[in-house]
Amino acid sequence: MRHLWYLRLLYRLYPANSSLPEYRAAVGVVKRYGCRRVIDVGAARCNLGRILLREDLVDLYVGLELFDAPSSWDPRALCVSADARRPPLRGSLDCALFVNSLFYLGLEALNIYSGLARLLVVTDLDPSPRHPLNFLGDLAEGRLRLGYKGLGDALRSMGLRVLESRPGVQYYYVATAR
Repeated sequence: MRHLWYLRLLYRLYPANSSLPEYRAAVGVVKRYGCRRVIDVGAARCNLGRILLREDLVDLYVGLELFDAPSSWDPRALCVSADARRPPLRGSLDCALFVNSLFYLGLEALNIYSGLARLLVVTDLDPSPRHPLNFLGDLAEGRLRLGYKGLGDALRSMGLRVLESRPGVQYYYVATAR
């Protein structure tokens, strides 16, 4: 795994704000598809979970984070420090959410979670214009994020069926293997 030391700093700066486009996109998918049991892969400070639980959209939120996951603040939330390539749970979930995290995990994570969740939800920012925190991450990584078309091609080449997609400054994909 790449050295991702700088992410700890970026996580502390990223707000738990439902007006952020990537959070709005993820919340919209959770609502439309009735995702009551979700895993947030690369959850950082579990900010998305705070939004989903505050709006009573989920019965179970699992936030999976490589670094120090925050303490669970709600009985419906479980925030876990673990390597996302080795999910610490089994069973069936409604959605696996990759909010600005697939870039750090790699496309192979989609194969792992397509067997664990009914839907894969990928939101990320296109290279231009970028959120300032993504720009800093790109500088530290030395490369740009996967673009809209490249991600769609990758999903389809993995045998995943794209249910929704939206290009633009903010994009998302909703895909399923089933």
